[in-house]
Amino acid sequence: MRITSGSVAAIAFSIAVCVSCSKKQEEAKAPPKPVGETVTAIGCPAAGPAPNCLTIKSKGKVYDLASISPPVDMSKGVGISFRGHAGTETTACGIKLIDGKFDYLGIQCAAPAPAAPAPPA
Repeated sequence: MRITSGSVAAIAFSIAVCVSCSKKQEEAKAPPKPVGETVTAIGCPAAGPAPNCLTIKSKGKVYDLASISPPVDMSKGVGISFRGHAGTETTACGIKLIDGKFDYLGIQCAAPAPAAPAPPA
């Protein structure tokens, strides 16, 4: 088999094309990076200053949890650990969060909501 400089160049070009194609496919599959400051908070969510507000404080700032899905269940009466991203909008409730996830913690914040009374037997 005879290898010429033209065949070496063709092979190198083919490899370069394959590598660039795979990079474009990997970049297309990657989820978009969230915009905004990363927020990490551990504590008790609280009702905010306006109706339907749910807030949490972190590093001296108040964040609006109202748009987080699924919503925080305040009837549990426990703290949460939250991690997400803050947007640029500030609502009456605080800095609006654009995404995030939370976990319930064993920190007692308030008495849990009373259970419904059992029906008479």
